[in-house]
Amino acid sequence: MVSVQETFGPHGPHILDLLHAASLLVAPDESIFQAPLDDDPDSDGALQRVDEILLALPSPRRGLQVDAARNAVQGAAAYPTLERPEFQLQAGVAAFRAATGLAARDLIDPDTYSQLTLEWRTKVGGIHPNDDIRA
Repeated sequence: MVSVQETFGPHGPHILDLLHAASLLVAPDESIFQAPLDDDPDSDGALQRVDEILLALPSPRRGLQVDAARNAVQGAAAYPTLERPEFQLQAGVAAFRAATGLAARDLIDPDTYSQLTLEWRTKVGGIHPNDDIRA
């Protein structure tokens, strides 16, 4: 049997918690993700920094684990919201960013982590036991 750490990396158990939270997003939660989706240069830059760090690693394993985490969490956030495409897009983007930050948490600086996870942490809740939800 493959462990959650083998699939999602060292933060696998927290990724499972994030997956669970994303899968529970339902209509009453819509208002938390209804702001228009604008380009977010800070988050886009943070995503790019994570990808650069992953590409610089000697093995592609962590990159595959981060990809698995962000794709699973984005899908979990999107599935229950199929009938509300505007909410689905917003929740999926926030989930993708949060999963990227969480899966690469040990590889990135705190500012990059915060840029990727702050929206989710303030609208849904913490994703790691050491998170300051407001940070």
